[in-house]
Amino acid sequence: MSEFRITTSGTPTTVVFRDLGRALEHPVVAHNFYQEFTPAEVSESADVQAAIDSGAITVTDENGTPITTTACCLNGPALHFLLPFLNSGPSYESTNNTSWYYLSSQVWNRGAIKVGFTATLWAYVIEGSGDVGRVRIYDLANGSVGFVTWGNTGNAWVWVSADITAGLAATGTLELEAQMRRDSGAGYVNVSHVIVEIRGT
Repeated sequence: MSEFRITTSGTPTTVVFRDLGRALEHPVVAHNFYQEFTPAEVSESADVQAAIDSGAITVTDENGTPITTTACCLNGPALHFLLPFLNSGPSYESTNNTSWYYLSSQVWNRGAIKVGFTATLWAYVIEGSGDVGRVRIYDLANGSVGFVTWGNTGNAWVWVSADITAGLAATGTLELEAQMRRDSGAGYVNVSHVIVEIRGT
């Protein structure tokens, strides 16, 4: 995608993007925001997404295809969704291999992500016993989205990753959970960060 064309609706007459330090006065028709900001800056702007959601602006690409989420527009550096841990600390441990342990949750509207995007699940983990640990992203409505699995990391914190593009191919607003478990034996599984990375084409 090479263009991000903004057209104002007139309500309100001034659309302010505070996180970009920019305002647009109505009427604006098919203005390419990529002439002023990088795709990464646009994709990370909460104010651009809010203006789309409220109807203050409509957006299309260079082919006139409607855009309703900035997540679809990343064709530079990847867009990262850090799933925040909701319990007492950043590292979690499991002592059995039969249950999934709930780590975090995030509601994510990905209804307009275009065909051709890729998604990667990343987890920052440590394992010293050689047994297998696993983190999965789970959609509460539709089931498992994808897994990342690891074995012995030599008692060092490392990033592990897995492609979860196929699991995120559906449209709509979904609530995603990060969960973890130990796949073999009694012991510990430690996870400090879980990230979903979106990279557009």
